[in-house]
Amino acid sequence: MIIMKKICFILLFLVCFVMPANVLLAVWVTQTVDSSGDVGKLAIDTNDNLHICYSKGSQLKYAKWAGTSWSTQTIDSYNTSSNYGSCIAVGPNSLPQISYCDSNDKLRYAKWTGSSWIIQTIDKYSGAAICTGSNNYPKILYNQSYYLEGGNAPYNHLQLAEWTGSSWSSQTIRSSGVSSVHTSLRMALDDSNHPHLIYDVNWGTGGYAEWTGSSWSLESSNFGDTSRGQSIAIGTNNYPQISNCSTFSSGLMYTKWTGFSWSAVQIIDTLGYGDGYTSIVLDKNDYPHIAYYDPANHILKYAKWTGSSWDIQTLDSTGNVGQYASIALDSDDNPYIAYFDATNNKLKLIKWVVSGDITPPTTITTVNDGLTTDIDVIYTATTLSANWTASTDPQSDILAYYYAIGTGKSTENQMTNLVSWTNVGTNTSVNRNSLNLTIGTTYYFSVYAVNGEFMHSSTTTSNGQFVSASIDNTPPLWDVSAQVYDGLGTDISFTYSTKTLSANWDAGVDPESGIAYYYFAIGTGTVSGQNSSVLNWTNNGVLRSVTKNGLALTVGTTYYFSVYAVNGASLQSSTKTSNGQYVAPVYDATPPSAPAIVYDGEIAGMDIAFTTETTKLFANWTTSTDIESDISMYLYAIGTSVGTTDVLDWTATNNGLETSAVCTGLNLSAGRTYYFTVKAQNGAGQYSPPTSSNGQMVISDVSYSSLDQTRTYPNPCIIDESSMKFDKLPADAILSIYSLSGKLVRTLNETDFGNNGVILWNGKNTLGDYISQGIYIYMLKTPDGQKKTGKIAVKRK
Repeated sequence: MIIMKKICFILLFLVCFVMPANVLLAVWVTQTVDSSGDVGKLAIDTNDNLHICYSKGSQLKYAKWAGTSWSTQTIDSYNTSSNYGSCIAVGPNSLPQISYCDSNDKLRYAKWTGSSWIIQTIDKYSGAAICTGSNNYPKILYNQSYYLEGGNAPYNHLQLAEWTGSSWSSQTIRSSGVSSVHTSLRMALDDSNHPHLIYDVNWGTGGYAEWTGSSWSLESSNFGDTSRGQSIAIGTNNYPQISNCSTFSSGLMYTKWTGFSWSAVQIIDTLGYGDGYTSIVLDKNDYPHIAYYDPANHILKYAKWTGSSWDIQTLDSTGNVGQYASIALDSDDNPYIAYFDATNNKLKLIKWVVSGDITPPTTITTVNDGLTTDIDVIYTATTLSANWTASTDPQSDILAYYYAIGTGKSTENQMTNLVSWTNVGTNTSVNRNSLNLTIGTTYYFSVYAVNGEFMHSSTTTSNGQFVSASIDNTPPLWDVSAQVYDGLGTDISFTYSTKTLSANWDAGVDPESGIAYYYFAIGTGTVSGQNSSVLNWTNNGVLRSVTKNGLALTVGTTYYFSVYAVNGASLQSSTKTSNGQYVAPVYDATPPSAPAIVYDGEIAGMDIAFTTETTKLFANWTTSTDIESDISMYLYAIGTSVGTTDVLDWTATNNGLETSAVCTGLNLSAGRTYYFTVKAQNGAGQYSPPTSSNGQMVISDVSYSSLDQTRTYPNPCIIDESSMKFDKLPADAILSIYSLSGKLVRTLNETDFGNNGVILWNGKNTLGDYISQGIYIYMLKTPDGQKKTGKIAVKRK
């Protein structure tokens, strides 16, 4: 998977049973905007197009979502490695406008006309925020920094620059006591295009200013230290709402103007020491959505007001991620967040997608060089062609295919160093002309598919086409001293591994059409037939070394690598064979480590608590290790209690080394929990301690015994208006509500409601907060062990 082009999915809740076809699911989807991008700011126009300005080394960049991929442009260059003060706004005309600092610490402004960028210098600069009014005229908030003669510290004036339609005008908002921290400056416009702004008062009290129409009103924003963490948004009532998370605060803070005063500061989330980099935006109900960085745990988080409580989610925790978060909402109030992945130095975007399709297209099976059957060699230096098998996506269809051409297939740079990713619509072939190809080089086509939800399939690459200068009638040759060496360096004579072999070899020679490929095979002998008895002839491209894993080698046996070369005319050299490597016995007195976790369910690393399947079960697990003799296989069993094998006895995975299993043809009982148990075997035949899953219960709407007459209504239930009722219950019945991922939401007892055979659930969890709308699982249990399970739907007004 190529990171620059592929989307990885974060499923925040999983569906563990077959949903109706018309049910929409919602997921957070993460993608890389630029694989070496830095600090970014996000804006969404009236057509829901995404616009991002960001830094990339010493360049100011702009990215726009082009429907299936990001289109990027370089706007300007500057000396500093990162431009933290750049900001973007999009007016009613949907054209981006950007404020930033240039190489000489000058405040600059860039505007896209629809065909080019217009760049202007405005003033001295320390930090800026930009907004566009209903007339598309920009307003820029910034610090005007200067030094008095002989002074060592800058003086900072808080300034506002406005475009009048023909020129820039500037006014001073505050002439002293303003911090030079550029990321503390934030601004928003109300319905009258009047600016409301926040700033830092010398690393102390948060400052707030509002243009009344004739003068500036300055006051405290009710925060203490602001640092880099604050953000502002204006509601439909023209009242500001502010978020903040700074170096010395106790967490994510929030306040709003009530019309008379600032509300008491709320601590939404307790965070550690450090700058939180918040970004706030309001939806159609004026409810705040806040993206922010948790400085203690180095993760990206998101908080939104539901109308009664704060819903807080961790969106990305893979490394040090989430700095400089910037949030925007589309016309349906779906959030989009741009942020910096400091671990991998990438600019990323995460978005909330509501869709009936949460799976990418199928992987393209084959990419053929040429327009028909696969070819190995061409005799032109200007044209390359390819065709491929179709991808499928039954939910949202295939929107387009993208191809790239390069001189390799291992890295993004190798795949795209001739032709970068190019959209060919739904065509499954391409003929690319006017190229400048190098004679004696092999070129590869790489292709992926994009579905209607803009999800990408994995990338498939061709086996390459060699560019030959002329027709070659002679096969390639080996130099008289050429050899095949066992191992990856100097020749080795033995190995302790029972599943891995390596080799390398000297180069073949072909002065006419060059070496296009090397083929290798592994066998227990050196003559034809024996030399490929373990692994058949395999194309290794132009690489002259190889490591093969997952082999089943026998201790006491010698294995040989055989190699031949193929030239640009598809002619084959003679075969060279190594002198063999003997698999020696190893003394291993210790068993392998146990798998750390066994997950119930099909998706790797995701655990489910329920399944509606009655004939098959899925599981996956973490790997074991054995440094002496490696892992030779994994075995699993299934039972009705932890560690038992009464449903399925010990069974090896398909190839022995798979870390997942699917078991079909089972006869499972509704209401019963089934457990997977897994152990590993090493090369010495020793077994690890077994590890068991926490079980998955088979659920259905079938009722049992004294629960036959129970009723559940209304279903679905609007929990803001009424409670869900479970009646005709036996005495002492217990009700448990679970999320689809198996998390316990609430437990209630029939005795709590007067022993009248009724339980009322008000839609709240154990903390007393209303839950989110969606599908949930209920389980009723009686003291004698009878159970009834089913599905309930919860809605919110």
